[in-house]
Amino acid sequence: KKLLTFLMSFLHRRNKNNDNEGDHHHHYSHLKDKAHNAKLRLKNKTRRIKNWNHLKRLNDSQLDYYYNLQYLEDVKQYFRTGDLLLMKGVESFGRLIQKVSQCHFSHLAMIVVDPSNEIREKYNLKNKEEDDETVFVFESDTESWEEEWEKESGTQLVGIEEYLIDCFKTIGHDFLIVWRPLIMKIPSSSNNNDIIEDSNLNCKANMDEMQANVDLNLLIDSSSNLLDSYTRLTLDESFEEFLIEMANLKYEQSKKELVRVVFARNKEEDLTSVFCSEIIAASYKKLNLINQVVNSNNILPRDFTTDQKGHVGLFLKLNNCLLIREIRIKLKNPPPVEQILNSH
Repeated sequence: KKLLTFLMSFLHRRNKNNDNEGDHHHHYSHLKDKAHNAKLRLKNKTRRIKNWNHLKRLNDSQLDYYYNLQYLEDVKQYFRTGDLLLMKGVESFGRLIQKVSQCHFSHLAMIVVDPSNEIREKYNLKNKEEDDETVFVFESDTESWEEEWEKESGTQLVGIEEYLIDCFKTIGHDFLIVWRPLIMKIPSSSNNNDIIEDSNLNCKANMDEMQANVDLNLLIDSSSNLLDSYTRLTLDESFEEFLIEMANLKYEQSKKELVRVVFARNKEEDLTSVFCSEIIAASYKKLNLINQVVNSNNILPRDFTTDQKGHVGLFLKLNNCLLIREIRIKLKNPPPVEQILNSH
């Protein structure tokens, strides 16, 4: 009886020690992961600040070279739905976003090509029957483009030429706006479910390599092998319905949400009112271009730049697609500057 009691006690102690060793091992692995993420976060922030400081020192002609300047009149035909536009704001709110995110850009918009008449009507586009414009800028802004609109700010759709003309008029000819063409990976088979099955594929690992080798010339060259593996996105019915649903949204009303986005601390997605990068991230989710688990209200314009690899622990993953590096866009004959926005 005593021997049996001793053996049972011994086995109990041994099992307890094994459990403790497992707990210690798990705890050690958790601490190791946290240390690794902290190291990546610091490295990412250091690189971002270094690049931001470098870009701030470049003059307008140097920025033309850095971002491979193209004129809208020459490249407009290559714009497709899903392409991104990143802009550098000069007003106090825009400069604040640049400062807190350590990024050269403070505003994000998306290209929409050939929207339906229903979409044009929803977004109050004038002369939609006579208007030959086919390329539009989709965004959420703090100001409305149309004075007669009932809402003062929020989601809107504006013709690309009208958009650039107004920006150059009010901001100046050195206004910085860049274009990031989106290209989609062609499924390996004819099965339409391939994209859904590969929806968790992270193309981020090879994005930097692709961005380093893909430029506009490869994109528009019909003889390029690039188009053997990648194609361009077109506007489908489900996304048209999404655009119609988003037509009457106001600019973000929650100041807390705007503060939490800097630290990616918004826990729930809320599309009742949206800021610029939130509506574009939501659009990319609708198009199944980014991971569905990402909260769109945790995304900043910087997360769609070449320089930014995304929040450590979040990582903005692109599904079966990639964004070509930034290309600066200007007009060949910009309008005379009428009113420079106050940058103080």
